[in-house]
Amino acid sequence: AAAAAAAAAAAAAPTTTVASRAVVAGNCKAGKGRTGVMICCYQMYAKMYERADDAMLFYAAMRTYNLKGVTIPSQIRYIYHFEQWLRQTDHLPKEVRGQAPAEYREVKLQRVVFHTVPNVKGGIFFRVFQMGALDTHIWESAATACTPDALATLVAAGCTGDITWQVDDLPLKGDVMIQFYTGVAASGKFEKLCFVWINSHFVEPSTTVPKRLFDKAHKDKEHKTFLQSFSLELCFAGAADTGAGA
Repeated sequence: AAAAAAAAAAAAAPTTTVASRAVVAGNCKAGKGRTGVMICCYQMYAKMYERADDAMLFYAAMRTYNLKGVTIPSQIRYIYHFEQWLRQTDHLPKEVRGQAPAEYREVKLQRVVFHTVPNVKGGIFFRVFQMGALDTHIWESAATACTPDALATLVAAGCTGDITWQVDDLPLKGDVMIQFYTGVAASGKFEKLCFVWINSHFVEPSTTVPKRLFDKAHKDKEHKTFLQSFSLELCFAGAADTGAGA
């Protein structure tokens, strides 16, 4: 199946000409994830492909043997964001089409919800980090929202039910990471559980992140820690309802 998809992607590749054979080399730590984000976004910017899915399939076919090109959920999300942004700015002159907005929309995070419960011991809490200041969080969830005893009760019930944290209008602008932990913050004994990157300009009033697009949680293929139906819901004030989802 991978070989057939690779062949299809190669066959659908834009035709190059002598005049277009200039070469640009891109690389990162492995030359696959962050490099892939830039290449896929450029393909859409250059109108080689209109859809993020097509750009990512072509990149995966050309870069890898197993079609595992860009695989990190938040990186995939940002490629979709760029596709959305190109559509919104397509009417603008070429010189400014696709450029980042002069100012990102500010939104206010009101509520965070886990739909179904991770099968872990200890409580669960999260911290919010702003891009450019990842050493210090700007907000931490209350310790009482999901205590070890409360979590144990939910896990014993088959990991069904929801965990809800009220945030009370935390202002966010630009790129933001929400990192979840298992354990108790006050004790200093906790581990990273999963995380997600978002951009305030592209979230919706109710933004749902399914397990397959939730960093680290997506690696649980056998659903030992996160049920297959597990998802994250982020509720915002001030977000635009675009119908684009997460």
